[in-house]
Amino acid sequence: MSIIRKKGLAGRLLDVIDAHRCIRTKHLLLERDLQDQKWFPYRFMSPYRATMLFVREYELYYERAFKQHYDKRIPVRPVNRKELHSYSRLMTQAWTARQKADALGMPYGSYLEFFGDFLMRRGKRKYLPMLNQIEGSDKAKSDRQELLEEFRLERAWPQLMKVDAAQLQNDNFRKLPAQIAFRAWTMETIISSGRSHRQALELVSFQKHLLPPDAFLSLMDEDVYAGHIQTIEANKKHGWLTPENVHQVHQTDLLPSCFGLFPVSAENRSPCVNCVFAKPCQKIYAKASARMKSDPEFISADDVKRKFDRERQAEHRRRKKDMKSST
Repeated sequence: MSIIRKKGLAGRLLDVIDAHRCIRTKHLLLERDLQDQKWFPYRFMSPYRATMLFVREYELYYERAFKQHYDKRIPVRPVNRKELHSYSRLMTQAWTARQKADALGMPYGSYLEFFGDFLMRRGKRKYLPMLNQIEGSDKAKSDRQELLEEFRLERAWPQLMKVDAAQLQNDNFRKLPAQIAFRAWTMETIISSGRSHRQALELVSFQKHLLPPDAFLSLMDEDVYAGHIQTIEANKKHGWLTPENVHQVHQTDLLPSCFGLFPVSAENRSPCVNCVFAKPCQKIYAKASARMKSDPEFISADDVKRKFDRERQAEHRRRKKDMKSST
């Protein structure tokens, strides 16, 4: 994995710079830990692009829910997208809201479905949530945990059937942590779904190409497996099974989401230690840092916050001085 396309790296480089422009370091630092928690297709997507996807899913949810619960005739715009390209309260709220969804390992649509529609139907919420209100209060968290687990179990199989990520297809398997974790989750989902093993084998392995067929040997005898394979091959021959297309990926499509955000960590517990992308990751971080420093118009979110704090402190001192002089 030593050859990496410049085009793909160029995109990641811009995403890294945009992330530092829009989001403070204290929030960015969470991305490395979230890499192994988020929904599997998102593990190959930069956090900046994932946040834009989350915002779009939130807009779709809000527009749909407003029509359902309030008024079908009134168009709504829950997000001012002009605020999503610089350091702003809205951008921070969108980023941290997306991180909460990632921490639960849920697709953004399902996350919003549960914390929006699901809770409103059960009387847990009266109003549609803003970006910083999606999960509700701390008390609501303890009350909903059992409901959340039931919801995730119910949605697991439908979510597996909706997976559309070339990085997770068999032909692109490179033994990356995200791919290994996805295969383990897929097997767990098959077992808990209640589907027949033949049906699961046909859909998961032959239609969607998400598991090698022989993975099912752990679930059935060899004779039974051979019989299922024969039946499925016959279904393919007669056109009763239409496999999805297999898409080849470039190495840049396999980059982890945290790629290039920070210097590579040498700590023993850091995922960087065994990451096959550590060297190019360090190079992209160095290149992004150099570009940010050399650009006179670039201002990081940290710099904006520090400037705001200095101005606020100066204003506080001025008012305090004026109060003393007036007395």
